[in-house]
Amino acid sequence: MLGALAFTAGVAFGQGNTASSSTTGNGNSSSVLQTGQSNSGTTSQTGNNNEALIQQGNFGGGNVQSNNALGSISQIGDRNTASVLQRQGFSGGTAVSEHSVEQIGDRNDAFLQTFNGGNTGSVYQMGDRNTSFSQQSASGHAVDIDQIGNGNTARTFQLGGGDNSAAIRQDGDNNFGEIRQSGRNNNASQWIAGSGNTGYSTQDGLFNNQRTEITGNGNDFSVEQLGDRNFSYVNARGTGPGDNGLRLNNSSIEILQDGNNNRISGSMGGNRNSLEIQQTGEGNLILGSGGDWAALGFTIEGNRNSGIVTQMGSANTASFQMIGNGNSTVISQGPGSSL
Repeated sequence: MLGALAFTAGVAFGQGNTASSSTTGNGNSSSVLQTGQSNSGTTSQTGNNNEALIQQGNFGGGNVQSNNALGSISQIGDRNTASVLQRQGFSGGTAVSEHSVEQIGDRNDAFLQTFNGGNTGSVYQMGDRNTSFSQQSASGHAVDIDQIGNGNTARTFQLGGGDNSAAIRQDGDNNFGEIRQSGRNNNASQWIAGSGNTGYSTQDGLFNNQRTEITGNGNDFSVEQLGDRNFSYVNARGTGPGDNGLRLNNSSIEILQDGNNNRISGSMGGNRNSLEIQQTGEGNLILGSGGDWAALGFTIEGNRNSGIVTQMGSANTASFQMIGNGNSTVISQGPGSSL
């Protein structure tokens, strides 16, 4: 039985446009506005007091492009809010965009916005009080955000042109993940599982890679890469009791690379660990050699360990391994040094 609802579908200019909306519950509202050619918008809401908006094109002024765009919103639960905004396509109508939001639970919020280029995006949230934000501009971007649990927050910015890709996947409660990318051909991924985790990753430059995996409770990580052809991999592993008595609690990871051709890899395990690595210059390494995502660099395993590495100059190499309890190490290098 359908309850009271408010539904508006704006006029769609051009040919081949399709808008569909289905609502079950009370106090739901849906709006679909389309301009351009070959657009499709689908909205389905089950529950009470949900809101959904799909607007494809016409963001004010003469910006009316919405060629070959597809937007989809599905919400199950109460008081969810989702918005898909696309001004996709150029005057020639060659660009294709595809964005989708699915929320299961209560009080979830998702917002996707893209402008020009062949962008794709998807947000999946299961649980309550999750929030997701994604904004893509220029061409060739892709974003994938999955949140399962309660109280998670994910943000994705892809600010410049080029073939950028970002993925955030969080499983647990009170997680935070943010990825910002600018430049071309950047790739960033985050996997966070547990409770009370925070995250941050930003890339500015060309051809950068970054991947972070964290499992545990109360972790912090921050990665910033500036320059060209930088690589960063962080694996902060740890589960509950039973993993050799190790839990990853109250850990902190901070990696900063400034320069060109820098590479960092590693892994952490234990309790209350802290790692800080900073590289400035060109051709620096903290891993030796290996392919992408290969953990050949720093290794920290045990309890209450701390490591700080600072490299400034060119062609520096550092690698360290700590296994045990209460260990601490500091590595600082100038130009031309190796360890």
